[in-house]
Amino acid sequence: MRHIALLAALLAPVTMLLWGSVAADGGVVYREVFPNDATNTTNIMTVAAEAETGWMVHMGATAVKDVGPSGWRVSWASLDTSPTAAAAVHSNPQRVPNENRGYLWHGADVDDKPNILWTDEYTVDRSIWNITEIAWWQNNVGGDTPLRVALQIDGNWYASAYDYRGTTAVRRSLDFATTNWLSLSFVPDASGAPGSLALGSSTTLPTTGDISAFGWFTETRTNQIRLDSFEIQADPTDRYLIYREIFPNDGSGSNIYSTDAKGKTGWTVHYGPNAAEDDTSGGGWRISRDPLDTSATAAIGVNSNPQLVPPDNEGYVWHGTGDTGVANILWTDEYTVDRSEWAVTEIRWTQRNVATDPIRIAVQIGDDWYASDEDFAGTGLRSQSLDFTTAQWRSLDFDPGSSLVLGSLTTLPGTGDITAFGWFTDSRTNTLKLDSFEIRGVPEPAAALLLSLALMAMAAWRRGAIIA
Repeated sequence: MRHIALLAALLAPVTMLLWGSVAADGGVVYREVFPNDATNTTNIMTVAAEAETGWMVHMGATAVKDVGPSGWRVSWASLDTSPTAAAAVHSNPQRVPNENRGYLWHGADVDDKPNILWTDEYTVDRSIWNITEIAWWQNNVGGDTPLRVALQIDGNWYASAYDYRGTTAVRRSLDFATTNWLSLSFVPDASGAPGSLALGSSTTLPTTGDISAFGWFTETRTNQIRLDSFEIQADPTDRYLIYREIFPNDGSGSNIYSTDAKGKTGWTVHYGPNAAEDDTSGGGWRISRDPLDTSATAAIGVNSNPQLVPPDNEGYVWHGTGDTGVANILWTDEYTVDRSEWAVTEIRWTQRNVATDPIRIAVQIGDDWYASDEDFAGTGLRSQSLDFTTAQWRSLDFDPGSSLVLGSLTTLPGTGDITAFGWFTDSRTNTLKLDSFEIRGVPEPAAALLLSLALMAMAAWRRGAIIA
């Protein structure tokens, strides 16, 4: 047991490093709660506050660092209804209630100068995370003090075009996907050399590059600023995309029909109560050469074939008006999802159907097939998503060449690999148009532990090789 405990202790840093990229607390990848662990009503003042939280303040056109002795501070009190009992995420220190109470504020001395309150204690890797929202609490005394979100990407600073004002305690939220940005000239002063801090003009935020620093900016602070619980929220990017089929067509404008389409994609179609295979060469299901409007046709296949690059990866799968009024299943077994390595969280796709035919997700585990109880009907272009963690399922009697019948509600097995998957419709009445079938998930803890062991073994081997 002592050896196991020692091994766990050795693995902890590596495991935390691996899982540091996994969002905690409902998609929050970073949260600073500005804790004050004092046992009385003492504020933590400027320099001590920086050491305690990793945040700092620069002021004025030359970006002079606020080193006190009064200046900005971390209060012991709570900021009204702000979530001061929340836990810090990827920030320091990690306090427990009531020691994580507190909020950040700057005194009443009016400077009418630009201020930036910021940190570089955590870097958001945008190859892993799609940022969705930045949220915080504020309760400012000067209601006309404009407050903006500031962030740094590839050495350049940006500030949100929209500024947030007001004097009541309220949770603010910036929608990262729709926000417009301004350039921000910020170079901290260093060793007496003047820096710069000035708001610029409208610009475009880079779509790539890590966010290496962030915080709040105001072009003119007119009174007390009180802030708390700076949060960055995000969804996993394609690094947690387990599988994607984009149904590519590398032809010169023609459809790829059933038999050839199966050979090119690994997908096939069965229909009717006897699950007859649709293997016609001039009709039936096909892959169009054209993109499905705004669907993700520029994306690359993941664990699917063939791997084509734009523009040869455009296309979508569709079925014409024949074989109507019966069940259809479009499916593949070209990839197996190992559920001992992956916890499947979501299945996504794009559809643009002519009729309101019900579309269900179908999966095979072991020898048994299942179809989602929820069906996704509707016409027009739609981005669809099945939450795999909460979905209910029905049995699906599918045996190619023998049977294709939807059954009653059942329970999806908690273990076992997903060896095949696709779309199922109870009754196709008109043209189905489908694209970009995606399976998403997060690594299972056991898989992360194995990776930790592998990394440590490699490190030990490297140390031994160096010593030798």
